[in-house]
Amino acid sequence: MHPNSFSISSPLAFFFFLFALIRIPNILCADDPRYSDCRKTIRCGSIANIGYPFWGINRRNYCGQTGFELKCEDDVAKITMSRNTLRILDVNPQQQILKVAREDYWNGYCPMELINTTINFNQFNYGSNLRNLTLFYGCHLPSILVLFFQGNCTIYGAIMDVLYATTSIPGDPRPGACDENVIVPIYETAAQNLEVNLLSMNDALRGGFELQWVVDNDQCRRCRDSDGVCGYNQTTNSFICFCRDQPSETTCSPTQGCRKVSSPQPTLSLGDQWFQPMQLILTLAPKSVFGNDGNISSCSERFHFRDIQNIGYPFWGLDRPESCGHPAFRLNCIEDFPEITLMSATYRVLNINNRSQILEVARIDYSENICPTNLINSTFNSNLFQYNRDTRDIRLYYDCQPFTGLENLTSITAGISSQFDCIINQTNIIGYYVTRNITETSFGGLVTFISNSLGSCNNSVIIPVLNSEVQSLEENQNSDILIEALSVGFELQWSAYDSLCDTCISSGGQCGHNLTSGEFICYCLEGPYPDDCPSSLPGASPFLSCLLKSLEVGCLAI
Repeated sequence: MHPNSFSISSPLAFFFFLFALIRIPNILCADDPRYSDCRKTIRCGSIANIGYPFWGINRRNYCGQTGFELKCEDDVAKITMSRNTLRILDVNPQQQILKVAREDYWNGYCPMELINTTINFNQFNYGSNLRNLTLFYGCHLPSILVLFFQGNCTIYGAIMDVLYATTSIPGDPRPGACDENVIVPIYETAAQNLEVNLLSMNDALRGGFELQWVVDNDQCRRCRDSDGVCGYNQTTNSFICFCRDQPSETTCSPTQGCRKVSSPQPTLSLGDQWFQPMQLILTLAPKSVFGNDGNISSCSERFHFRDIQNIGYPFWGLDRPESCGHPAFRLNCIEDFPEITLMSATYRVLNINNRSQILEVARIDYSENICPTNLINSTFNSNLFQYNRDTRDIRLYYDCQPFTGLENLTSITAGISSQFDCIINQTNIIGYYVTRNITETSFGGLVTFISNSLGSCNNSVIIPVLNSEVQSLEENQNSDILIEALSVGFELQWSAYDSLCDTCISSGGQCGHNLTSGEFICYCLEGPYPDDCPSSLPGASPFLSCLLKSLEVGCLAI
């Protein structure tokens, strides 16, 4: 062939060939900077992957709500509420729980200034299982019953005795007998320890307490489901959804921004179909154009199961190789239904929501009866999965002795079922199920009887159910209702390199897994990278890089 003739193996010729197949968008548009800013998450020390409603550090104020500003000091994330500075110990975005500790009490009980704990109840509520620790300073009584002496402090230039109490008494004279008192919430277990061990004061204060933030998470979820990012208009004090081209008060339009093209065929929308010309690039482009790594093409494949569509990372299996997902997220397809095995149990996948990262599953072995051959607990890797707020455990007991002495036990107390019968391994056995903790006060004086009776059972299995099903289980205590509740399934919130994957996708890559090192990897057009793709191809012309960037928006973002 003549050296100057057209060849599809030439990178330049390949793109002339591409231009003959597709129309380039009229405008090679860039994302709205507010959209890009608010896609970033906060990382400070051990606290990471924190987004809306929080802002600060690397997130601008329009990315979060007033009252949720975070600061990072010496790799410690902190938030200010009223006059209190709180050290952030942990964040659970799914349950909207913030675990915090008073910064001024972090190194002891002698702060520079005595300030009560106050929070904004329009934005936060105290968590559960907390008790108030009251610290009394400068008391003028020789002895105070049920009040423990801790030591003394120099505060405001004066030496003060420090006493504390973990319970309150009606008509308590102590507040009036002391110069100052400060209330600090602590965990119930910490309060119990303080009552027997005076040396655990610092541990109790450092253990912190939980706050639950009050934000309309459904509003933000709808925004994320439309490929937007959540933000806040601090002038009008209203939610705002940042889209690729412009903000919206609710959700993003399917045709907003760089997805919009000049002709309907092909389209750059992110619906169920991928942008066909970009698939052609990934299939036909010579290696001299895109490098030697083919994983970006393999990992662009998505799962499609009946009502479950367009599922990518961290899931893998079938047409998606193991390098395209996290090891714990392998999907199988049995009779056109997806299944996943978590620890020892196999579940039917009922729904997957990539945006909210909710996996809805139901135990396969309990789909038709409550007497499976193998009795297996539902257990999960807590680093990857957490129960959603609407999920709780119930326990099924097997091979039990009949309850004697209280034949009408189920009519006396809710939470424990009537007897059910099973045949397991050709053996007739009886069982019960319990929807509540048997130490709860609702069982009254029957706790010992129930504990002893269920303690005689040879096996038990823990299975999660939705809270909404528990009432039905307690009102209609029979095996058919139990099977129905178990078939409804439950929800798990997953977390697997979320911020890394977001960064990878926003840079035009595909998320994956390094089978050798076991670490996250970002597959890019020119090869794999640890977290994101470079802004342009090495050695590529500005025009080529711009062209690829314009196409990435439509075809590579999930």
